[in-house]
Amino acid sequence: MATDTSKLPKTKSRVSTSLRITAINPQGQEITIGAVQKLSRTISRSTTRRREFDSDIPGVTVELIPNPPGTISISIDRAVLYKSDMLAAFGFSNVVDLIEQNIPITIREYQLAPTGLAQTADNNVQTKIIEYRDCYFTANPITYDLTRDLVMIQTATLDVTTVVVRS
Repeated sequence: MATDTSKLPKTKSRVSTSLRITAINPQGQEITIGAVQKLSRTISRSTTRRREFDSDIPGVTVELIPNPPGTISISIDRAVLYKSDMLAAFGFSNVVDLIEQNIPITIREYQLAPTGLAQTADNNVQTKIIEYRDCYFTANPITYDLTRDLVMIQTATLDVTTVVVRS
């Protein structure tokens, strides 16, 4: 018998944000990447500094002009499960050498964020999807560090062509 959520008491507890990471594998299927411990995104660009020469304090910055973005990359820490290493989790089975990944992949980050305080058991949750399109693995090191509760963690770095945010 299922619980009738309309009869649950109202609460002011907060629902935490959660993430789900998926990848579009080379066969075009969306697969969930489990055991992700950490995802870091880096988008960098340089700026050009324009300075004023004829002022009381020479060299005062007048404006910063942004240059086009340089590198967009993501880094993923994932627990190694059974025989599934990082590349196998993303749909590249029996691939060890990065040169064999000659098809770009798309990685989707689903952020499930609450819109406010929960009033009932049916919380208002907004889904934000961040797509990292046309990604290539640039580093796939395997480091066995068993200090974290005897879990083996593998970190991979991917260069990203485009980042698209959808709600």
